[in-house]
Amino acid sequence: MTERAPSYIGVSGVGTSETQQQLIELFDETGLRSTRKLMLGVKTLHKCQWLDQPWVRDDGWDIVGEQAFRGAVTQSEYTQNIAQAYFDQREVGDSWYRRAFLERMYARGKEWIDGIQFDSFPWHENKDLLAFLHETKERYPDTQVYLQCHEKSMQRYTPRQLTRVLGEHAEALDYILFDASHGKGIRLNTTQLRPYLEEAFTSDKLAHIGVALAGGLYGPVVREDLAELVSQFPDLSWDAEGKLHPVSDDGRMLLDMDVVKDYFKASREVID
Repeated sequence: MTERAPSYIGVSGVGTSETQQQLIELFDETGLRSTRKLMLGVKTLHKCQWLDQPWVRDDGWDIVGEQAFRGAVTQSEYTQNIAQAYFDQREVGDSWYRRAFLERMYARGKEWIDGIQFDSFPWHENKDLLAFLHETKERYPDTQVYLQCHEKSMQRYTPRQLTRVLGEHAEALDYILFDASHGKGIRLNTTQLRPYLEEAFTSDKLAHIGVALAGGLYGPVVREDLAELVSQFPDLSWDAEGKLHPVSDDGRMLLDMDVVKDYFKASREVID
């Protein structure tokens, strides 16, 4: 029997090893380690890591420059550290650019990268991009590959079509993430997502691949929207970002540990 990749609870927008340690402690405090891995996402934006320029959000959320990226997290037995890559949409069709951006990412994060997540990757429009997943897996065989199935890909493909396309490239994948929010904090649509989850979880070709979702998640939404999904799909993983970064009085948008703690508590509740 094929073993599916381990399920995880994710927190994205992590920017320092101190934050990483705080998250590990909260994860343990809420008793999640016995049931899920802790996935930590480090934002890897074209503007912030290719051009080394700040984006519009807090630089503690969108890591800017080589030094900050190298120290964003540390290698740890307690976390899966994922570089969440956002390639430039105008350049992503250029094979040289894709390889060069990937090489820079790994050169800067080689001490901690456990996996790479292809976010907002227009794979539904360009088959070369799916081939690039195989190239990534071949060049970095010990690195997990996460592919975001974003809103446009779900608009392009029915659940069965999308599962068939991904099944053709299953050997290059470790996780697929259904996410129509793109970090905007838009609440997930469980009615829309359920057929995609059903097809993914019942596909023989995707039997080894972890299946995750995201979209506007934090404590209250986890409690309201995920309980029924987790009862149907007990191996389901999920990730939260935007709602965990509320704007503070000083204008910063760092992770709010009180909000994160409630997110972890809610996650434990729905798993139980």
